Parts: sequence; C-alpha cells; structure tokens
Amino acid sequence: MIQDDTRQTIKFVAWVIGLIIIAFFVSIAIFYAAGSKSRGNDQKIAELARSKTPITNISKYYHLDRGTSSYAINGTNKKGKGYYFIYLPNSKKAYLYPAKRGVSEANIKNEFKSSHSNATINHINDKKVDRNFMTELISIKDSSKHVDQEVKMHVWLTDKRSSGKIIFLQLRDGTAFFQGVVRKNDVSEEVFETAKTLRQEASFYITGTIHEDARSHFGYEMQITDLKVVSNNEGYPIGNKEHGVDFLLDHRHLWLRSKKPFAIMQIRNTMFKATVDFFEKEGFIKFDAPIFMHSAPEGTTQLFHVDYFDYDAYLSQSGQLYGEAGAMAYGKIFTFGPTFRAEESKGRRHMTEFWMMEPEMAWMHQDESLDIQERYLAYMVKQV
Repeated sequence: MIQDDTRQTIKFVAWVIGLIIIAFFVSIAIFYAAGSKSRGNDQKIAELARSKTPITNISKYYHLDRGTSSYAINGTNKKGKGYYFIYLPNSKKAYLYPAKRGVSEANIKNEFKSSHSNATINHINDKKVDRNFMTELISIKDSSKHVDQEVKMHVWLTDKRSSGKIIFLQLRDGTAFFQGVVRKNDVSEEVFETAKTLRQEASFYITGTIHEDARSHFGYEMQITDLKVVSNNEGYPIGNKEHGVDFLLDHRHLWLRSKKPFAIMQIRNTMFKATVDFFEKEGFIKFDAPIFMHSAPEGTTQLFHVDYFDYDAYLSQSGQLYGEAGAMAYGKIFTFGPTFRAEESKGRRHMTEFWMMEPEMAWMHQDESLDIQERYLAYMVKQV
C-alpha cells in the first residue's frame, strides 16, 4: 500500500514538473515572439523617424504603456541636436520633441494625455524639452536650412490670389516674406476651403514642405499641406494699394507690418549692431548720456523744455559734454542714443527726434581720428 502511494506521489510530482517545464518553454517562446515583434516595431519607427524627421542617428528606444500601441525613440540629427520621437501606429500620428530647454517632462505627459487619453507615456526623456507638435517649428528666414523638409510655421497673411485649384498665399512672420502654395489635390477639402476664406492679416499655423524657387525674390516657397487658423482678421485698413502719407502716418502702428517699413527697420537694426560691433573692436566703451539735461550743449538749436520737479530741464540735443567727461575717464567712448531738437519743420534736413552716435577719444590726433571715421564708414557700408 505504501509502495502504491509512493508511486502515485512520484507520478504527481513528475506531472507537475512536466507542466512547469512546458510552461517555461511556452513563456520563452511567447517572450521571444513579443521581442521579435518589438524589435520589428523598433525598426519600423526608426525608419519612419529617419524619413519624416531630422533624426538620422538612433540613440535609444522607449517603450510606452503596454496597454496602448505607442512607441518612442531618442535620436539626433546630423549636427548632433537631440530629439524625442513618439509614434501612434493605430492613429498614424507622430510627435517630435526637440531636446532643448523649455517645458518640463511632467507638462509634456499631461498635455499628451489630455489630447490622447488612451496613451500614457511612461518615459519620454530625462531632460527638459520644448514640445513641438508633429514637425519642427521654424521661421521663414531659416527656410534655406530646411529644403525638401516638412516644417511648421506661424504666419500672417499679407495678400492672396487663386487660380482654380491653386491658392497663392503671401505670408510674413516678422523675419521675412515668402509665398505658400495650397493645391487642392494635395490637401483636404476642409483645408482648401479654409485657405479660400483667409483675409488680410489673418494669423494661422501652416505645415508643409520647403522648396527652392528661383522665380521668387526670397528664393524659397512652401507647398502647404495643412493649416490651422488662429484668428481670421477682418477690416484691416491698409490694403495692397497706394496710400497717402497722412493716411499711413495715422495708421503707422499697422503700416510697420508692410514691406517698406520692414526693410527700413532691418537696415536700421543692422546699422545699430554694426556701429556697436565696430567701436567695441576698436576698444571703445559705450557711454550712455542722460536724456534730461540742465543746459544746452550747443547754442544753435532750440530745446524742448520740461518741468522737472520744479526745476528747469531740457531734452538732450547731444551727449557730447557727457562723452567728453567719459573720454577723460576711459580713453575712448561713444554715445549712441536719442536726441531732440525743437525745430518745427517738415523738411528732411531738420528732425525733432533722431538717434545720434558721437565718439570721443583722448590722446587722439586729427589724422588718427580721420582714419577711424573712414574705417567706420567703410565697415558700415559693408555690413548694410
């Protein structure tokens, strides 16, 4: 009887061990199959990232929540700039996160989950990143760096014309002007209809591919594939026609958006920067003279009088006297700021307010001064 019980026990133990062994090999097979699928998915997302984003080198694969079909990778472009790429194959949506200072990882998780409640990101990165939806957000002036790449921009509309199934949008973003083209066959019906309704100075996001265009003064244009309107402006007073000077001055805050004042401000900014750069290289110190003065540095012009807490003061007509004191302290200085002349005139030779640059130099002879002046003018012309 004991021998029978022992045999039964041995059989039972052997049966249990056999089940354990079978379960072990089955789990290995399942794990291997899952791993093969995961490796296959990793390869697919890597190919997708390389073809649709700036990423060229893959650094690490991230596995997101097992309950959702979502994957992520960490990689860099040719210049070593880091990105985090997330792909949802079920919805065929992708997200690109440039790895630079900006929004925290927690913010990104919350924002992603609020837009996609079925996707939980377990790991994105271990740095702070700036979220950029779908494609990289660039400025118009950087178009030359992204030829044949899909990018995103925020723009304003300056003008529009259409030719059947093609809409030509003249765009600006504060850095440059260029053209975006919307082709009916390349976009959804909704996007095409939205483009048709855009009004001058409407603000919106555009997504598309940058192409070289030799016919354009800018040299590049965008083939738009998507756009999202932020605000469709109405009643903009400055149309694309000639306006009188008085009208433009009455709407100067809006006229600044036009090409002519845009070009003037670009030239002015370049001249300001070139002036500072030149004199710093020559060993000068920028010396700021006050705008309020107690007397006139020059006696040939009228002053704007100001009641300065029961004292008489005047808007500066020159920083020269303060500059001379600065030169005795620092050797070589230059002032660069606003000056005022109370001379009522509508001519070009007299201005009530303008910016003036005045260098002052100690231990300097006339021929040395002339040499610096000539080199300054040559440098300015070259920069502009």
